[in-house]
Amino acid sequence: MKIFVNNNIYLRNYKKTDFTSIYKYSKKKEFVKFMEYKPFTKKTCKEWIKKKLNQKNIDFYSIIFNSNVVGTYLITFEGAKKHMCDLSYGLDPNFQKKGIFSKITKKIISKYKLKRFQIITSIRHKNNIKSVKKLKFKSEGILRNYYFDLKTKKFFDGIIFSKCR
Repeated sequence: MKIFVNNNIYLRNYKKTDFTSIYKYSKKKEFVKFMEYKPFTKKTCKEWIKKKLNQKNIDFYSIIFNSNVVGTYLITFEGAKKHMCDLSYGLDPNFQKKGIFSKITKKIISKYKLKRFQIITSIRHKNNIKSVKKLKFKSEGILRNYYFDLKTKKFFDGIIFSKCR
């Protein structure tokens, strides 16, 4: 399935040929700076993708920008009658701050007729928090010690946002 955002951006189901592009950016330190992960090895990248693809409640998309795979966008359906979802995403650092995340998220919200969308992110990821707030997601609070950072071996806080209909 493809979800067209505009002439330059669309989502499509993950293909095995996307692996090289995803691995290339997921091994960058700046990509995982605000995540609990260490930069991915080929093995950990393959394992992460396989784990997500095997979860029946996840729609796993590759983000295509100007014909290149520049990220992933996952929609995890939750709740009674799957009426809500968690949105998670990762963009190649070379393609961040170009409005790609915002445009895709607006499209997802208009396409999926759910009652609730939520995003959980690191409390330290100021740019992401700013983008989520611009999309009119409301902060629901701090998730204390939500993440365990494999790089520093320390817990850190997350923040949860939601947008409800």
